[in-house]
Amino acid sequence: MTDSEFELIMRRQICSVLRLACSYLKCRAEAEDAAQEVFLRLYRFPVSFETEKDERAWLLTVTANICKNILRSPRIKGRCEADIYELVTEDISDSEKAALEAVMKLPEKYRTPVHLFYCEGYSVKEISQVTGIKESTVRTRLQRARKLLRADMERD
Repeated sequence: MTDSEFELIMRRQICSVLRLACSYLKCRAEAEDAAQEVFLRLYRFPVSFETEKDERAWLLTVTANICKNILRSPRIKGRCEADIYELVTEDISDSEKAALEAVMKLPEKYRTPVHLFYCEGYSVKEISQVTGIKESTVRTRLQRARKLLRADMERD
């Protein structure tokens, strides 16, 4: 992989990687660190992709794994709780920001499938492949997340 190919991939996929990292970590600084680690791995261990879809799936799988590792680390205990989507939501309306905040209140096991399904446009099967969770579990988590979001919206 040449430097120009790497740069093209990074420019094309950085937003998706950052959004998923924010979804997991709820912290801009931690999400940026995770994204940097994702692209460092791609640079150190180049992978050739047949399609842009394969490239994106690989990057999001690596992002999910790196974020899970960060969440298990002891340094995460005192992390920031900043505006998690600040770096990727500058151009959205207030109602969309409210919806994102509601999604971010969900437990991580629901938040990730919702993010991948609605924000990234992945199918249940693709979410299953990226996260390593059974398809039936992904469907169940999406259904439960919708119920939680509906209840949260009705309360507000």
